[in-house]
Amino acid sequence: LGPLCKRVWNVAPVRAERDLGGSQRRGGAGSDTISVQEMGKQITKWLDNVFDDLHWELVRLRLRRVDASTTWDFYILLSGLSLLLCALPVFNLMTISQSPHVIFWLGHKPQESNLLVPAVLIVIAVVLPGLKYFQASQRVVRVTVFLLFFTGGVALVAGGLHVLLAARGVSADLIYHCGTPGAPSERVELEWRRLDEFHRACIAESGSRSTKVQNCPGYVAMLAVPHDDYVSYLQSVETDFSCSGFCRFWAQPLFS
Repeated sequence: LGPLCKRVWNVAPVRAERDLGGSQRRGGAGSDTISVQEMGKQITKWLDNVFDDLHWELVRLRLRRVDASTTWDFYILLSGLSLLLCALPVFNLMTISQSPHVIFWLGHKPQESNLLVPAVLIVIAVVLPGLKYFQASQRVVRVTVFLLFFTGGVALVAGGLHVLLAARGVSADLIYHCGTPGAPSERVELEWRRLDEFHRACIAESGSRSTKVQNCPGYVAMLAVPHDDYVSYLQSVETDFSCSGFCRFWAQPLFS
């Protein structure tokens, strides 16, 4: 990886270095600048130290002999980084993506986007050792690694943008067009009005304003398909966020 970093740095023209004084370009005494070659050497040295530390740590844990080959250390480090990168998407998958409010408005898009991260990293973790096992040529390795990271990056960016655009659309609908005809929130607002009318009639009949809608006679019939999903969501909004009404402010609570 160190030589690769050096090649990447050497490809780009270092114009700023040309504009420096002679002593700075040569890295003379008193110069604070570091040449590209020196930077590459430092990166290589740092990576060597990382792999050495990894080797001796495995020896200390009795997972490797002292004279064992360190060929696979790069893949061990890659696996550790992959697990680290998967931590946040997996956490979001198990928490935020499972929220009934997120699922109601965005469906399974966030879950699919979070699953893309471990999926891409698993593909990388399988392909890279495969290239080594089949002893692919340097050109094949270069092209394969480029296509692997490029397609994986494009997939992750596309998945993230898909969720972002969907979330922005839902946000604009709820803030600026809540309940308007044709908006996604129209169906929820109509369901809330239906429940509110039923609740008002129940209160007028019972004479008690503290009567909750779920305690009203005939409430079970209000849960008939396709109303059940909307009623359940309105109840979760009111109980989870203490939010009464949907597109209206200061509406009388239905379930609490």
